[in-house]
Amino acid sequence: MRIRGDKVATVLNAKGKPGFVMDQGAVVLSLDAELLWGHIGALDEKRFCARYPNAGAAYDHVLRSLCNAGVSATWLVVGGMALGECRGAADARVKGLPAAWKRRIPAGNEVTSPLWYRRSFVRQLANASVPQEIGLHGGLSHLIWTDRHSAPDVAKVELEAGLTALRDAGAQPPASFSFPHNLERHHSLLAEAGLRCYRGAAPVLSERIGNTIPGAVLRAMDEIGRSAPPPVWPRQKMPGLWDIPASMFLHP
Repeated sequence: MRIRGDKVATVLNAKGKPGFVMDQGAVVLSLDAELLWGHIGALDEKRFCARYPNAGAAYDHVLRSLCNAGVSATWLVVGGMALGECRGAADARVKGLPAAWKRRIPAGNEVTSPLWYRRSFVRQLANASVPQEIGLHGGLSHLIWTDRHSAPDVAKVELEAGLTALRDAGAQPPASFSFPHNLERHHSLLAEAGLRCYRGAAPVLSERIGNTIPGAVLRAMDEIGRSAPPPVWPRQKMPGLWDIPASMFLHP
């Protein structure tokens, strides 16, 4: 999630000391690309297609639109999307994940399970006419890092398998990360894996309240009222790892 511009401002690190000098702030656009991985246990394929018709075509359309406008974005991709083939729960790459989670992962490929696997799209991102950054969204399977089963060793398996899947599909080693559902935990694993930044929570009341009915009402009011997103500053979470907070989330 790169930041560019032409004026100088000093960003403070976690200890309140100057961390780095950045140029004038810019709009940073990040897109979570997850297909059905983002709805494991919540939606089946039929309900997903009813809620998000032509999701694959929508990804293609957004990428074409960005390239036509000369705009670079950060695409935060679930690693599972980049797999050429997967054996489901029997796949060695998901061996370290919770059993209940593994059972939900289908065997297949881009032809047989296109709502799960889209290696060709990851390659489109890697070879786009206008450079697009490919980051990692969660790991291999969109495992929720704050889940009671997501112990550090489990999250590490999920993270490393996701990074490997992106690299095997032709992506550069990712520098950017986003947590599933933006629920943060195990930050040290990101730094150890060479990730440099992640998208943090927006400093607005609706995000502090979280995924609740009052939170949803406040988000709707912000969108209907076209509230101006607050400016945000990167902050150093730990050496080598930066939190780049969101100003606004656009939910479906």
